[in-house]
Amino acid sequence: MLRGTRKVSNDHLISWKRTKYEVPTGLARTKIEVFHHVIDDTIRVFHQGRFIRLSPVDRNANALSRRGEKVAETDNNAALHTEPRPSAADLSFRRDFGPIVGPDGGFSDSDSDKEMP
Repeated sequence: MLRGTRKVSNDHLISWKRTKYEVPTGLARTKIEVFHHVIDDTIRVFHQGRFIRLSPVDRNANALSRRGEKVAETDNNAALHTEPRPSAADLSFRRDFGPIVGPDGGFSDSDSDKEMP
């Protein structure tokens, strides 16, 4: 087993051997000890009394996730999860193409009555 210390980024990421891994929420800007199990080639951290296996970054999910912001909490201290903000690409796509059906499920394009060549 290999061990090393890494500083967690604001995005809850660490680098290990040129690969980015996601760490549990709440560890941003802290130093953590990383354990690389060579036999099964897994990366783990010790968090809240147990070893947590880390996964390589899902770049798509990471691009859409909210980070670096305080999360509102409910009365029972459970984190309140909200829909992520749309990315610039999502906004551009919606602006350029928009929905093809209206809220009632019918076509909303006024050009739909014209004949297709």
